[in-house]
Amino acid sequence: MLLVGMTAVLFATFCLPARADDDATLDEQGVAWLAKQRAKHTGMGQVIIDVAAYSGNSPCDRSRLTIGIALQGRRAQATLMGYYSSLFGTSFGGIKSLPAGIYLVDRVECEGYKIRRTINGPHARFEVREGELVNLGLLKIIYTSDNAWWDMSGKIERTVHPLPAKTVEWLTRKFPRFYRTAIYRPMTLTGPVTNAVHQQ
Repeated sequence: MLLVGMTAVLFATFCLPARADDDATLDEQGVAWLAKQRAKHTGMGQVIIDVAAYSGNSPCDRSRLTIGIALQGRRAQATLMGYYSSLFGTSFGGIKSLPAGIYLVDRVECEGYKIRRTINGPHARFEVREGELVNLGLLKIIYTSDNAWWDMSGKIERTVHPLPAKTVEWLTRKFPRFYRTAIYRPMTLTGPVTNAVHQQ
């Protein structure tokens, strides 16, 4: 398959989630979309991925991860958000349509009250296959500073887990048929569980 325009596709999320009154329709659309990719051999698949970042013992209010792949001699990237709660309820931004291939989690961002950290990777790798919805699980990262708050170096502990119960509940409530088609193939760490890092 020619990868013309694949960089643009990487940034275009297949629009699952949406308003509550659209959920049933979107659930059906998700199932139909996967069937279409398999029938027409488009080279596209879907992922479900969650992330939970911690600064010391404190969970970040919002955790994001940036994934990347080499396409046509360039590195194409996209950012996804893990499950989070707000005044407006709960949401999950870890569903995305992607070209088939091998991806890396390039970095993780931690956002909280007066805190925003970028923890550079790569942290994990995963594979996207044509016409497949793959459940990649949860990437958990705990960042600890070496010394004081102004120190720009530290260490991280990285682990991969199944999707948390709260994320599964959100997915089964919003997209029951679509989520049931997912194949569980967890991402794998690219290095040791504990590692020294430079954060921004």
